[in-house]
Amino acid sequence: MKKIISVFLATALLAGLTACTYNIDKDIDIKVKTSMNTDETKETDETDITQKDGPSDDLKSGDTLMFSARNGNWGEVCITDDYWQSTNYEVYYDGTIKCTKSYNLSGLSVGTTTLSDKDYKKIYDFAYDAYTNDSFSDYSEDGCDGDNWSFVYYDSDENAHDLYSGYAYGNDDMTTIEDILESYQDDMEFTDDQMPDSGEMLRISWYSMEPCDQDSMIGEEYIIYYDNTVELYSLYNSKNNELSKTITISDDTLKYLWNFSKDSIKEQTFAGYSENVDDGDIWMFEFQSGSGQYITIYYGYIYDNEQLSEVADTLKACFE
Repeated sequence: MKKIISVFLATALLAGLTACTYNIDKDIDIKVKTSMNTDETKETDETDITQKDGPSDDLKSGDTLMFSARNGNWGEVCITDDYWQSTNYEVYYDGTIKCTKSYNLSGLSVGTTTLSDKDYKKIYDFAYDAYTNDSFSDYSEDGCDGDNWSFVYYDSDENAHDLYSGYAYGNDDMTTIEDILESYQDDMEFTDDQMPDSGEMLRISWYSMEPCDQDSMIGEEYIIYYDNTVELYSLYNSKNNELSKTITISDDTLKYLWNFSKDSIKEQTFAGYSENVDDGDIWMFEFQSGSGQYITIYYGYIYDNEQLSEVADTLKACFE
């Protein structure tokens, strides 16, 4: 009887150990669906499940954005140089990685490729863990130049969660992800010289140097945007400028103005140009660089300059 009881207890003990081993492995293989902190409960859905050796099919079934990182230039720059401004990385749930490099004058350079399962999982785990654990909420680094990083996690409902923004030289977790992202640039075929999709590109204005009444219109200003919109303002001597008309120009015209702007700055085409005139209309051409600052292409008379006159006539013709 004692022998039977002993066998029964040994069998029960072995079953219990087997059950514990299964639960431990399961906890490693599958992320916990909820995580508590002092302020809130963060929930995820089944798309947040990953496997030991790579992402699950459920996780990679979506094509929305999963993670983004921005590497920005905080060093000293000259606004007339075609300096590197930033590199943006976008990682999608289907494993696609898109890289967009931005330069002050050249514009955007864009490339895409596909992540390996190993790198995909590292990026996902980094983003998901940083989100659920607020890993970098109190983290910061001091600095005064160099480059900075920011990281954003997007859940399956396409909600964005900021993970970190600032210098990231001294954090191993972040530098590991940075190295992974940067390594994929070698696998990409970049399409260069791409214009931004939005924002202001160019301001062209003229001012009359002829005597005029205090309330008279003294000139006009054209504001050209990257979305093909052009606004025409009337300029007055003693009152606020007035928006006269808004139009949409063709892609070819926008590209023509874009090339004129960046080429003129890069080549310093009009750096030493001037005309000796006492009256008439003075023109100003200003390019809105990606840094948010205006670069003056030219300021002065344009009666004897064929290229500047052609640009001015092109804009005038668009409003006729």
